Amino acid sequence: MTKRILFILMCFTISGFTQDIPCEKIVDYKMEVELNPENKTITGAQLLKWTNFSAEPVQEIYFHAYLNAFKNTQSTFFKETFADPSAPLYFGKDRFVDGWGYLKLNSVKASISKKFENKDLSAGVQYIQPDDQNINDQTVFKVVLPAAVDPSEEIIFNIQFTSKLPYWGYRAGYKGNFFFAGQWFPKISVLENGKWNCYQYHCNSEFYADFGDYDVSITVPQDFIIGASGVLTDSSASAGKITCRFVQSCVHDFAWSASPDFQVVTKTFQYSDFPPVKIRLLYFPDHKNYVDEYITTIETALEHFGLWYLPYPYPQFTIVDVLVDTKTGSMEYPTMISMNYPWNAAKGSKEFQWVIIHEFAHQYWYGILASNEFEHPWLDEGFASYSDIRLLNAVFGEINYSKEYLKRRNFSIPFDFNKIKTNPAFIRMNNFSKFASSDKTDQFSWNFSNYNSYKANVYHKGSILLATLENYLGEDVFSKIMKTYATRFQFKHPLPQNFIDVVNEFSPQSMDWFFEQSLYTAAVLDYTVSRISSSQVNPPRGLDENGNLYSGTKPEENKTYFSEIVVERLGEFIIPVDVVITFENGETIKEVWNGQKKWKKFSYQSDAAVLKAEIDPEQKLLLDVNYSNNIKYRKRNSFPAFRWSAKWMFWLQHLLEVTMVFS
Repeated sequence: MTKRILFILMCFTISGFTQDIPCEKIVDYKMEVELNPENKTITGAQLLKWTNFSAEPVQEIYFHAYLNAFKNTQSTFFKETFADPSAPLYFGKDRFVDGWGYLKLNSVKASISKKFENKDLSAGVQYIQPDDQNINDQTVFKVVLPAAVDPSEEIIFNIQFTSKLPYWGYRAGYKGNFFFAGQWFPKISVLENGKWNCYQYHCNSEFYADFGDYDVSITVPQDFIIGASGVLTDSSASAGKITCRFVQSCVHDFAWSASPDFQVVTKTFQYSDFPPVKIRLLYFPDHKNYVDEYITTIETALEHFGLWYLPYPYPQFTIVDVLVDTKTGSMEYPTMISMNYPWNAAKGSKEFQWVIIHEFAHQYWYGILASNEFEHPWLDEGFASYSDIRLLNAVFGEINYSKEYLKRRNFSIPFDFNKIKTNPAFIRMNNFSKFASSDKTDQFSWNFSNYNSYKANVYHKGSILLATLENYLGEDVFSKIMKTYATRFQFKHPLPQNFIDVVNEFSPQSMDWFFEQSLYTAAVLDYTVSRISSSQVNPPRGLDENGNLYSGTKPEENKTYFSEIVVERLGEFIIPVDVVITFENGETIKEVWNGQKKWKKFSYQSDAAVLKAEIDPEQKLLLDVNYSNNIKYRKRNSFPAFRWSAKWMFWLQHLLEVTMVFS
């Protein structure tokens, strides 16, 4: 007994590798795994130490088995994907032949000091379906212990497992001799407020886990190169195989990839007094032209995010450039991202850099702050999308407007309008506006009406509500808010109210009214100028105060005009708006309307007629779903419409010609 416990304690000691990262460590994983390229499996031995930080004893332990989402078409993930025509096609065409994936538990044993040792719990493993009662879904399982884990007590699990990677799978999979392992091992859930925060793997859902230490030794054929979360501490070769050990403290997941075709580039990022970061890029030879772009973009992100939020705390960051025609790219993991080079991206759209920045931004909101992506997906995706907008604007300014034609799931024809420049925020605004009234933003990720609404209201609305808030409060105030939120809640799993409290701390007024509408309702923000009139003021006619007729005097040479402007709130979202009235003599008047009532009339008497009226001329309110109705001319101005229609007719003709060529 004493020797066994001593061995286990040695397993959880990270020798020669220390980091000063201030997180509460609840889990410790040590895994020894081997990839079999022939049968696409990973055989693994896992020692998991879990500490009960709650105030109550715990006798049932919940785990995730995410890979079982790809076991058959009866999983909740598959059913939701097939039922939603707007969802991406996540799997290759050969999946029905040999492409299924799964997580098989070969044995599950557990030990608690002085209670039980190496108790075999395999026969008692129960697959459960807490979300939809789909009895065929096996992405969550639980074990019942012979004795409870008391508060502050530790339990050690010894789990033997086999992971089969799916062909062309989503976030995990293989193609040829390329392998990617994401969400691939038995992963303990999060105990919160006396309950397990454990959900099935849904089409739209991502992940949530506790912080801790990971020590993972991976064995592959000797000619393979591995990229993984954490730092490579040592390696050894034997019998045509190589074993690489990766270690990382204060993370909540671990992913890795392997291929004999990988090329490797490394560079150390150093800036000011930030801790140095080793950037490690694994790429395929046909992508060598993009190496500099990868490295430069990550260096730019490390610098700006370090200044805006907090310096990146880990010693290494890895980029895995995956095979183009797999679904394992554009995904974030602790200290690592996977990237699909967007081969069909419009050239001037900066989409390549945009995706790199977006995935790196997850290192902060998903990785370091670690919000709950099951329950509050916008706290990660919305913040990452806001951060990518902010960095794109800081580095590139306006980018070329691009559009995808004939878009069907995984296919589209992109086109770059190189003479039309736009703010990246407006692209997200446009993508959101089509689904603005579909769903509220703050809800469980699988409760949205469909994938399009999930994407629009989590990614796009999540980002532009933050950008709208920034414009409303001012850049200086909002920068303090974001920096305070990031530093205060690093490694703390913040909730929406934590962010709202920080906003109210720095805002001159409570912003609860803003969040109540933008997060917890599907209220649409849409203001319009509905009417403009100006009429010349003529000399009075009729009887004066003495009962005499006014004399029919001629109008004064200096004409006077009476003007009325009516603005209207078309949506339910109430927010103060600027209204700027421009007169024909060039004079302008700026009004602020609180938007409380459905409409507001402004009246003026001046020596010039009104030329136009415009709501939010600085375009601060990015949540506005229709900017085209924000401006109105008293006299019809047909030139802008003619100009746009001429451009679109030209491009429509061009598209039809392209279509004819393809047909």
